[in-house]
Amino acid sequence: MAPPPRNGRPIVGPYMLQELVNDSDLPLDGDRQGVTITCLEAWASNLYVGTSAHEILHLVSIPPTPNPSSDEPAKPQYILASRNPAPTPPAGAGSPYIKQILLLPTVLRALVLSSSGLLSFYTLPEFSPALPGTKLKDVTYIGGLDLSEDPQDIPEDDRKLVMILNKNKIRKIRIGEDARLVKDIPIPGALNVMRRGTIACVATNEKYALLDIENMQQMPLFPLTSTADDPTPAPGPAQPQSSIPRQPSPTTTSSGSASGSGTPSHPPRVSSLTSGRERRNSSAAASKEANTQASHNRSVSAGNVTRTSGQAERGGPARRGSTRGGTSRPSSRQSLLPPPDNNRAPSPRLSTSSSQRSSSGRGSPASPASPTKPRTLPLPSPSKIPTAPRGTLKPHIASPTPNEFLLTTGTRPEDPGVGLFVDMNGDVTRGTIEFERYPDQVLVQDGWVIATIPQSGLMMHKWDVDESAIEDPNNKGKIPLDNKVQLKEVLELDDTPVAGIGRTLRLVHLPLRAGILDEKSELPGDARRNEEERVIAERISKVESRLLIFEGRKVWSLLQSPLVLRLDSRLPNFSDQNFDGIVSRIKGVLQVLAEVNSIEPTTERTFHEVSFIKQKCGLLVLGELLRITSRQTSDISAKEIIRVEEALLESALDPRFIVALFGDTFLDDVVEGDKGVWVYGGISQVFHGLKSSGEVGNAFTRDVLMLLKRYLVSWREKRGFGSVGDEKEIFSTVDSALLRVMLMLDSSKYLVEKGKTVVSEGNVRNELYRLVESGLENRERTIEVLESFGRLYVLSILYSASKQYKDVLKTWRRILEEGDEAGEFVDGEERIKNYLLRLRDPDTVEKYGQWLASRNPKLGIQVFADENAKVKFEPRKILQILREHAPDAVRSYVEYLVVTKKNTEYANELIFLYLDDLVDTLENNESAIDRLKLSYASYCALESPKPTYHEFIVENSPPSDEDAWWHNRMRLLDLLGGGSGYEVAKVFEIVKKYEDLLVPEMVILYGREGKHAEALSMLTHGLNDFDTAINYCLFGGMSIFQTSTMITDREEQKQLFKILLDEFLKLKDLSMRVQQTSILLKVFGSWLDVTHVLSVIPDSWSIEILSGFLIGALRQLVREKAEVGIEKSLGRYKNLKTHAEYISKYDEIGPTIERAN
Repeated sequence: MAPPPRNGRPIVGPYMLQELVNDSDLPLDGDRQGVTITCLEAWASNLYVGTSAHEILHLVSIPPTPNPSSDEPAKPQYILASRNPAPTPPAGAGSPYIKQILLLPTVLRALVLSSSGLLSFYTLPEFSPALPGTKLKDVTYIGGLDLSEDPQDIPEDDRKLVMILNKNKIRKIRIGEDARLVKDIPIPGALNVMRRGTIACVATNEKYALLDIENMQQMPLFPLTSTADDPTPAPGPAQPQSSIPRQPSPTTTSSGSASGSGTPSHPPRVSSLTSGRERRNSSAAASKEANTQASHNRSVSAGNVTRTSGQAERGGPARRGSTRGGTSRPSSRQSLLPPPDNNRAPSPRLSTSSSQRSSSGRGSPASPASPTKPRTLPLPSPSKIPTAPRGTLKPHIASPTPNEFLLTTGTRPEDPGVGLFVDMNGDVTRGTIEFERYPDQVLVQDGWVIATIPQSGLMMHKWDVDESAIEDPNNKGKIPLDNKVQLKEVLELDDTPVAGIGRTLRLVHLPLRAGILDEKSELPGDARRNEEERVIAERISKVESRLLIFEGRKVWSLLQSPLVLRLDSRLPNFSDQNFDGIVSRIKGVLQVLAEVNSIEPTTERTFHEVSFIKQKCGLLVLGELLRITSRQTSDISAKEIIRVEEALLESALDPRFIVALFGDTFLDDVVEGDKGVWVYGGISQVFHGLKSSGEVGNAFTRDVLMLLKRYLVSWREKRGFGSVGDEKEIFSTVDSALLRVMLMLDSSKYLVEKGKTVVSEGNVRNELYRLVESGLENRERTIEVLESFGRLYVLSILYSASKQYKDVLKTWRRILEEGDEAGEFVDGEERIKNYLLRLRDPDTVEKYGQWLASRNPKLGIQVFADENAKVKFEPRKILQILREHAPDAVRSYVEYLVVTKKNTEYANELIFLYLDDLVDTLENNESAIDRLKLSYASYCALESPKPTYHEFIVENSPPSDEDAWWHNRMRLLDLLGGGSGYEVAKVFEIVKKYEDLLVPEMVILYGREGKHAEALSMLTHGLNDFDTAINYCLFGGMSIFQTSTMITDREEQKQLFKILLDEFLKLKDLSMRVQQTSILLKVFGSWLDVTHVLSVIPDSWSIEILSGFLIGALRQLVREKAEVGIEKSLGRYKNLKTHAEYISKYDEIGPTIERAN
């Protein structure tokens, strides 16, 4: 049975009916309104209808008139070409009617069988009487065409072999320009026959049998009906005497014979499709219950088959469960073998190949026989075989493959029936098929068994599926019908247009920006495109079929339901009101998607059908995801979301269509172009449904945005593919939408869901940067989107990728001035500095260098001062720029010149800059004055030994970020005491005003001016820095904070020590005076004159205080006296040595004689 309806829509089954001929199409006279159709056949736009009025109507199909304004395909019309009364039946025939029509297009002949048993011949296609005088009587059935041959192939002898059944025999007749009898086969009571090559399956009103029509051999199979208590034994193997006697023929018989195989036979293989279901007996209650069973289910039993192979020879019941699954039937195999005849050419073996064909089964002749090894399954219990009187059922034969026949068996018409598959050896080859009631007709087409079931309708079931898929609703079908209908497989029928396919698969122009209200708006060229699409839709709306259903005076085509209608009926409708079951609907759609993914398109229509279903599945799931909540998202697996993604990609749906579903914001990114966006009509309807929803496109989960991102990234990879139409518009849309979705994912609104997505995500921000660097299609739109999101840093990446360095700097400047909410421009000032160092444009470097210097003097001056900079400026030019635009950076740059580059040319300027800063601090910062005074008091309070004042203030300096003026003062002291020249007088004039606060500065300046007494006095009495005072005497006033240069003039040192001694003797603290004086005399007494020391030392001091100095002085005097004596001795030695060298040289030269002239 078909699956239940979903959302109020019926599920389309495997087959559907399409009206072909109605009452008005049949040209019947007014007095013959009771005439009905009794049989029909079709070939090459010709429909031949046999009626109950014993005449044949020849109808011809004419093409319909195209209707461009309609989405539905126009139906073909049938008009009457001729009305042909059948030959007059013999007297006593009652009310004859046309029973059967058989067409032989390869020989242009038609055979018409009357219910009176009279067979007549006609020509094709006009259906004029043919073969005058040739008529056959007492015919019950005509057929037996070789299904392994193509009906359109012309036979070698221009004749077609037909098997004609009458009451007593089967006649083989070749039809061509005349009718020639080939052979009569004496089989009485034959009702039906179907042939594959030389093997025919014949049915009587009692049983089935296989017949070798060349060698006149038959193999009985099983009865049409049987009961558990039937005294008649079930047919076993054919007996040796079953060979049919040969009869003389007016024509030459076919050479060759069918050779059988000697392999053991196999019992029926039975598969259970209805677990626990048992075949009922003939009671009324059991029959009623059996009628409720599902049709076409494979039975647990083999029906009423009672195989007794070999039983006659062994005299006992057949063995079950053997290794081959049954017993052998050697006699039945041999009964099909001809006697040895060396003069006969070998004939092909009977085919048992497992290859399958379509319903018609026409194709190449049967291949050589190869026995099929079945699985070993138990035979059904005889108690489960229903009982019923025999002879009440009509036998049915079909051929699903070149090697198999499908035969029906049962008990009574109201009881279930069973279909069995047998091969050319008579073995059951596969599981059985069960019908809820014994069918009126059975045929096989394209893997489906189709049967007309009384009081039920048409039932379909797949016969070529695995047992695991038997209960799949997709492998079953039913078309309920109230009246009894007849089913006919015709020779050839024009393709039938199916309503709904064209409307669904026709491409239409969908204005995305205009919205639903303007959907009828057209662009230039739409009319021509619409006509082209109409022609295509009309072509793919036609479905091939050779099955007709007729009842009364109506004829329908029985069509395999197009894939698009079957699968589309299983998809749910998107409903804005139905919010329940979102996740279940998504999973249901994905199931359909998985099914369609397994289909490989082989025709134009199938390609469009598969594409449409994939697109609709993707859109429906996307529509559900667009309104799903984060909680519901957790119920969907990553695999399912990826499948939606893959479906959207594989469907090749225009990405502009997908982008437009994400709301008005994304709609601004869509570029439709001059041609617009064309989609399937069915997809357009889904789009309108989604857009009309108040929930779709208003808010998104991070998972949905990630899906859109991945989809658009995949589409970007198709850039440059020749298969992509409207490339410029499509990739402009893709780039803009992808940029937008990445910006949304990287915004604060959606970042809260980061790490919680169903599908794992990478670093979206890095992907965003790479996207912008790679280049986007619509540059103006890209800038607009980035500006709208305030992502200036990403905008600078865009400028950088296109070498627009001025715009890069301009954007970075905006970030620093306006703020960086995204936190992307880390160490922005440093990056600007490094960027400027690499530029070669002097104007740009000067412009942004001075701006950076005004914000960050330290970094700003590096733009001008760095040795690695591509643009060089002269210091004077730099100072000019800084003084004008960044005054606060001037001192930093001058410091760089003086301190780092050792350029003393700017030392004087730097001193005054420091001095100005220091003076300003002293005048406006009372805490600075207090700090200076405290440092002096703290130092003076230290007891000896103690560090120098310079060491003291260095160790106790505050952090540089707290009191910058203090550190500037330290640099000022270094500059004042350094070797660079500066305007001492001018500096002294300024510092003099603060001499009580700037004592070190005054000491240095006194030293610079040669006022050593004042300098030593301040060191001694102002600071109590005695060590620095001693250093002053040793190294000079210019080296108060440096010791790199020593005074070489000892006399000057002696003078300074003399002054220092006087200052020490002026110290107010007696103990300090005695201590420092004694140390000075002891350590540096050699620089002092003894007489002066003794004259200035107070007489009250004890000799012990001066003992060290006096001992040293005396030692110095002794040392000096000794040194004088040594110097004299060395002088005398040098004189003697020189005199001796003179005499020696004199003797060496000798005298010189000078003679007078």
